[in-house]
Amino acid sequence: MFGAALLLRAAYLLIYSPSLESYYLGLSESLLTAVVLGFGGEPSTDFEPVYPLFLAGARLLFGDRHLLVQLLQECVAAADVVPLYFLTLRLTASRSAAAWAGVLFAVHPLLVRQASAASDLALTTTLLAAGALAFVRIRDVRTAVLAGVMIGVTVLTRSMVVPVVALGTAILLIERRRQHAATFALTAVVVIAPMVLRNVLVSGSLSVTRSGVNLYIGNSSHTAALLPTYDLDLLEPEAYELFVRERPDVAPEHPRFAAEFDAFLTRRAFAHMAEHPLATLRQKLLNVTYLLSPRITPYEISGPDTRVRIDGDGVVRVDSALPRARVETVAYAVVTLVLLVGGAAGVYRRRRELSRDAILWAIFATFAIVNAFYVPATRYTAPMQLLLMFYSAVAIARLHEGSPNAAVA
Repeated sequence: MFGAALLLRAAYLLIYSPSLESYYLGLSESLLTAVVLGFGGEPSTDFEPVYPLFLAGARLLFGDRHLLVQLLQECVAAADVVPLYFLTLRLTASRSAAAWAGVLFAVHPLLVRQASAASDLALTTTLLAAGALAFVRIRDVRTAVLAGVMIGVTVLTRSMVVPVVALGTAILLIERRRQHAATFALTAVVVIAPMVLRNVLVSGSLSVTRSGVNLYIGNSSHTAALLPTYDLDLLEPEAYELFVRERPDVAPEHPRFAAEFDAFLTRRAFAHMAEHPLATLRQKLLNVTYLLSPRITPYEISGPDTRVRIDGDGVVRVDSALPRARVETVAYAVVTLVLLVGGAAGVYRRRRELSRDAILWAIFATFAIVNAFYVPATRYTAPMQLLLMFYSAVAIARLHEGSPNAAVA
């Protein structure tokens, strides 16, 4: 299954040649040339360290041959099939279900595409599957430490995973495994602590300092006008202009610029939500449907010339957005419909054993709620697919085992 998953991802890379150019590449460049997590040798707290470190390591091996860097990333992404297989086998004791989970992972178009994208989500998904496997294998202090390390490293890849630490601890406490809960939580905190300490020392912020802008673009007076057709990242220039206009006392070269920018936009986002509670609730419910929808969100993609124009009356207009390729939308719609129907059937089949799958529900809930609260976009749902693939595999395996030809197959 690893071979099939890697082959499909390599084929996508060779056919579509996605670019690796991104903020992350700039971070890796700074790591290689100045041994500083930042840009141009200047430290930054906008991003977590693990993915830039991965890119820096890959570039040490392959230089600026981005195709080889992406192939290495695809190997890591395809390797997700291994923990997913053993996680499914551990929870269901069904090799058929485990195999189907691997098949669904191998062909999932979102996961195929993200394997070579300039994004930390492929690495995050692999680490989360490995962390979930380590979690369900907790039996003593040593295995609790391993699970804590895995989830902690995942937080260092994408900090929105933090709720999984709390939820995982709660699961163990509910199961009355207090020593395991304490060990798991303490280990995860120890792993995460250096990033938090560095953020405080560099910018004065406890969290990564891109949180505020993501919260603002997902909770502003212009958000609803863009969703679900356009990418909310288009609002970032407006957010920056707003800060510069209202905080002229903080120059871009100020050492606390990032923290002040983050805090300012966080306050504006919460103020907007407080002033419009019903509209905010409605938008969050809609965001969840966008995340689970068979149609890719946003419906159109941003090109180099895509811009947002906001006139004096607050009317939002978008110029030069590009339609998505039909093959992309159709492939994703078909697979998502299969996973939604199969997932519902699998949940029904395991309705008496759902508590055993609690860590998968914790991962799903974390990404569904946090993404809906911040920025709802299909590209952020990759880790949520773990639960849908698991339950769909359970349902497909049950159908297969109950068919007349199951023994022959």
